[in-house]
Amino acid sequence: MYLDTSVVAKLYFNEPESQRISRILLENKSEFCSSELLIPEFNSVACRKLREKFVTHRQFRETVDKFLEHDKIGIWHLYPVTRETLSSAGKLIEKMSGNIGLKTLDAIHLATCLEYSLSPLFTTDKVMLAAAKELKIEIIC
Repeated sequence: MYLDTSVVAKLYFNEPESQRISRILLENKSEFCSSELLIPEFNSVACRKLREKFVTHRQFRETVDKFLEHDKIGIWHLYPVTRETLSSAGKLIEKMSGNIGLKTLDAIHLATCLEYSLSPLFTTDKVMLAAAKELKIEIIC
């Protein structure tokens, strides 16, 4: 199962959909995959939470450290962002330009998911969901 950052963040920060997402992941019991892009994106989400005072400095550090420890022990199976992945992402952006405003980082996630055949895709991002449907990627939402 491929998880994008919108889903992973909800596992570490208490957000409205956090319980539902945790329940879905427990039910599926598959390997949790994503792109290496997850590392800087997660840090960006955590920094935004700190800036917006959703978490304290201590909670920020504990949460980022917990995520990195989970990565280190292999909870997350992260696939490399290769030149091929980036090229594919660029092509996805072009392909979707007429009807979906696919952002660069979302395109990299989708390209990784496709390149390594990691469906189903689990995201809460509406644009990514629309693009995945158009690309015929199996989704969980």
